[in-house]
Amino acid sequence: MYDYEELMKEAREFNYPEELDERTVMVMMYTSGTTGLPKATIFRHREIVLHAIAVLIIAVWNWYPVHYLRFIRNAYNPLGEPSLLLVPFYHVLGWGAPYYNIMGGTPKIVLPGRYEWNHIIRLIKEEKVKNAAGVPTMLYLMLGSPELKDVDLRGFLWSLGGAAATKGLIEEARKRGVILTNGYGLTETAPVVIAPALSPDLITSLSEEELQELIVNSIGKPLPFVQARVVDENGKDVPKDGKTVGELVLRAPWITLGYYGDPEKTRAAFRDGWFHTGDLATWMRGALSTS
Repeated sequence: MYDYEELMKEAREFNYPEELDERTVMVMMYTSGTTGLPKATIFRHREIVLHAIAVLIIAVWNWYPVHYLRFIRNAYNPLGEPSLLLVPFYHVLGWGAPYYNIMGGTPKIVLPGRYEWNHIIRLIKEEKVKNAAGVPTMLYLMLGSPELKDVDLRGFLWSLGGAAATKGLIEEARKRGVILTNGYGLTETAPVVIAPALSPDLITSLSEEELQELIVNSIGKPLPFVQARVVDENGKDVPKDGKTVGELVLRAPWITLGYYGDPEKTRAAFRDGWFHTGDLATWMRGALSTS
């Protein structure tokens, strides 16, 4: 057991080399899932950069044009506006937001400092924040704050993760003009590997309520460079019929190199060239939904 404050007292200034190999380990992020003792996932600079690039591709070409043209008829990109980072950096790499926001040119990254919702809403107003990410409970607390009554949230983009949103929360967000998007990832996947990327035909054929419900009730499609399958207990692909459930398995160039110091768990997670998430999923309308 190490004491953080004691370690900081012994810390020395680190001088970064002028040239850093992209295959240098950048971060070790711990995950426990439901297996007990934490496991350390390993990521190099290469994996983190590739992940950020893929998120930006899907954000610029699908998330924002789809949502803003369809819901508020205004094609502006919230990556050009201040962004509020609510997900703790120690949790699944802050969902990757620190990296893709900086790479995407976000003019200001707002850190809340403390999780007190009246304070956070004041930050949203003062800093003119247009997008944030967090679990449904965070959105519920924000929408329920008395500080919110004078805040215009039309066009505010909230990226959900960590749990499914209730119909009541979805409806309340819609009434306030908050646009919801969803996605899927794990600590081992750096994290985002699946996000909304719906076809133009599907987008234009649905009502706004139907489209919003589909977006938050499915996790979307694989990001660029990601391969996803839903397989049965024999490793065979299940039918894409909207009802057959199987395990979600993945390939991507930024998935963790393995669990540090634990070759047995690494072998168990990576089988036949695929990372086994342990999560159950099904294909619906060309998108994935987790069980």
